[in-house]
Amino acid sequence: MTLITTDSLRLRLEPNTNSTVLKVLPVGTRLQELPIATESANNLTWQAVYLPSAKLMGWCATRWLRPGQPTPQPKRSTFGLHYYPYGGADIGALYALAGEGLLRGVTVVNDYNVANNLVDLNVPYVVFRAGVDSTEYRPTLTGTSSDVDIGKAWFYHSRYWVDNQKTDPRVILQVGNEFGLDESLPMYDNYFWEGVLQAADAEGRIMCIFNDFCGTPKMWFDRDGYHSPVWQKRERVLRACLVDQAGNQRTKPHFVGIHAYSKPGPNLASDPVEWEWGAGYWRGLYSTTPQYQPPLLLTEYGSHDADVERMPEGLQSVVKDVADSLPLLAGYPVVKAFMYWTMGGWNKSKIDAALPALRLVVRDFING
Repeated sequence: MTLITTDSLRLRLEPNTNSTVLKVLPVGTRLQELPIATESANNLTWQAVYLPSAKLMGWCATRWLRPGQPTPQPKRSTFGLHYYPYGGADIGALYALAGEGLLRGVTVVNDYNVANNLVDLNVPYVVFRAGVDSTEYRPTLTGTSSDVDIGKAWFYHSRYWVDNQKTDPRVILQVGNEFGLDESLPMYDNYFWEGVLQAADAEGRIMCIFNDFCGTPKMWFDRDGYHSPVWQKRERVLRACLVDQAGNQRTKPHFVGIHAYSKPGPNLASDPVEWEWGAGYWRGLYSTTPQYQPPLLLTEYGSHDADVERMPEGLQSVVKDVADSLPLLAGYPVVKAFMYWTMGGWNKSKIDAALPALRLVVRDFING
């Protein structure tokens, strides 16, 4: 139990008034009660206590102690942002949030300087996605082991590597986005991503792989649970995220990235009714391979239509969505951060004006 002093009080070496005074405790000092029998001496009852701030154990007269609430522990936050460095993105607000320790992750598009600055501000999960323009390259794969070499070449493709190599090694790299690869391939994109990871290992870099769009790979649920044959075919590369080529457990695993949006329409990602097949879709994928569950980053997260103007209450809906998502995702340790879409970019998607309110929401959640 936590105890609090109600008056200035002496912490003594032994339970009597003649004992050595270890420290004088001001009113409001928090002490931890020790499971030692209380003693009576000098017409006082004495309690054994521990003073964490000074690492002292001693005795206090119980007359000046009262039960107190335990010191609240910060709640586990997974709040993050997707940052697109165009359209007047509020970089100052982004750095302010990072400086206050309120950001767990950020997906940064194209600007490696921003990615580097964010890791210097101790944001734990900064994902850098280089080479983004109006098109997405997609590799041509065979579904055989020859795809390993394609994956290695993809890692070093100038579209990515020119800027990726300028990032701090703490930055997590993303070299693919919503590929939508052909599920008929014998091993889907398994070998390809193995090649990407092998190249990353050679460079001492950490990857965030897949970054599938909503609803892929295909999945269903029946009385036996969730099923996704394509995700199960990925077991080989899911294991490679956790274990290196020599079979050793990685001290720094690679990450899986998934885009987690609401059901189609201007809806909220945190909608509990639609969660299972919307923004919580990833749970079913992960449950099909319980033996291999790499840390997960929701590299894009939010309303499916990505249109703030159409959401029920505009920017207020964004604030509500984040407020409801924080406790929801805190219950899943495998999720390290969700990156809400998006800062900068397009007017219909831009959430920059909501950042002051989001700052309060996240701060209150952590401290509440």
